Amino acid sequence: MRLAMIENLGQAEPYSHQKGIFPAREAIVMQQQDRGLSGISVGEVFIGNGVSELIDLSLRALLNPGDEVLVPSPDYPLWSAAVTLNGGKAVHYPCSPDRDFQPDLAAIESLGDMTNQATLPALSAALNDPNPQLRIAALEALASQEDASVVSSIEPLLFDHDREVRVAAIEALADLEVEVITTIRVDGAEKGEVTIPARKFYDICRALPPQAEIKITLDGERVRIQSGKSRFTLVTLPTSDFPSVETGEWDLKLGLPEQDLKRLFDKTQFCMAHQDVRYYLNGLLLELKQGELRAIATDGHRMGLSEVKLEQTISADRQVIVPRKGVQEISRFLDSGERQVELKLSRNHVQIGVENITLTSKLIDGRFPDYTQVMPKSHRNIARINRLLLREALGRAAILANEKYRGVRLTLDGEKMVINAHNPEQEEAQEEVAVTYSGEELEIGFNVNYIIEAINGLEGEEVELGLNDGDSSCTLQAPGQAQTRYIIMPMRL
Repeated sequence: MRLAMIENLGQAEPYSHQKGIFPAREAIVMQQQDRGLSGISVGEVFIGNGVSELIDLSLRALLNPGDEVLVPSPDYPLWSAAVTLNGGKAVHYPCSPDRDFQPDLAAIESLGDMTNQATLPALSAALNDPNPQLRIAALEALASQEDASVVSSIEPLLFDHDREVRVAAIEALADLEVEVITTIRVDGAEKGEVTIPARKFYDICRALPPQAEIKITLDGERVRIQSGKSRFTLVTLPTSDFPSVETGEWDLKLGLPEQDLKRLFDKTQFCMAHQDVRYYLNGLLLELKQGELRAIATDGHRMGLSEVKLEQTISADRQVIVPRKGVQEISRFLDSGERQVELKLSRNHVQIGVENITLTSKLIDGRFPDYTQVMPKSHRNIARINRLLLREALGRAAILANEKYRGVRLTLDGEKMVINAHNPEQEEAQEEVAVTYSGEELEIGFNVNYIIEAINGLEGEEVELGLNDGDSSCTLQAPGQAQTRYIIMPMRL
């Protein structure tokens, strides 16, 4: 396609030296009066100074997928990142080294909400900018990124000369969504506190023999670690810079067996949404109601519900949404044992305490949808199937299911269920499983992964499928055990 190039538009100084390059378009007139841009030619669009204008001009509406956009090469990663974000293809061209382009703070902040692989190079480069506010903005955008290259680029800023930058670097690496506190007994220790690099300290301890004793000594701004003939020296950070989670006052406390809480999380968390724009679905709903604790998760296509009875009386019903990260970390610390767990709730946090470990997570501030509206009150057709045989049959059929939609067709007729799957290559799979079923002949389609994961969450020899017709949801549970249920929406095949 034709590429349009605009040079020397003659606007005010911040723009007079800039070059804007976009695909030619018919009948597009863009004006940016507040930034000094006006009178842009019909059919051409000007990028402007930095990537913030590019986003402000709604590039997504201007570009078709795959459109090529010329950008300066290779010194302007922000332009390339924004073009890629909006479906275009960045085509680099040589530019003179004396051009006066610098990424601005607004550009970095604009990219902060869209951090992904396309923007990481630009944001990582901004970490070395002389402007401390720009470094802080880049750190905030990169917070909680687990990419090894990102972590290594952030770590030097832990020792930045600017305290605000150091604090932002700690917060970016620390992930303030979840806090874990653990305590152990030590012999002959003096009172004091110090902050050291956690990953390096962990790797050192893991590399030592299992029964090795460790001696830790604070020497000025260094920590010396000794074990046998091994010696290590680590840098320290000011303890005053270490972030803390302000939980507020706990307004609800209750105790329950550890295995019960772990079961609730394990049987529902896989139904949570992932990076959904409906942010309240990217977590797990905990509901305290009438002597029960329920966990509910849904991504809009399926829902998992599990509940346990509470011995403790709760004065009022309560709902909180625990974010995905908090759910995953809590599940890691819980075990299927008989220990008692203390569960605390405040307005914005949830805390789980088990023996010497305390884990605190932020809560999602939002309203979870009324899940009871999607729970069928009755089923006209009920089928009972051997759980393991059904899972194995679905696993085999899934091999030839469409890789994108993962659809399978289930046909119930008499005492058999026929499972069919096919893909765009015209390959087909068919499985037949014996069932206990006396309802009407029925054909319905589902995402095979959703069915398999629900079956894995159930216990017992049989699984019960509750159906009404080929266009309604399906309920899966163990026969006579409604404590754990899964509701899966059908799909058209």
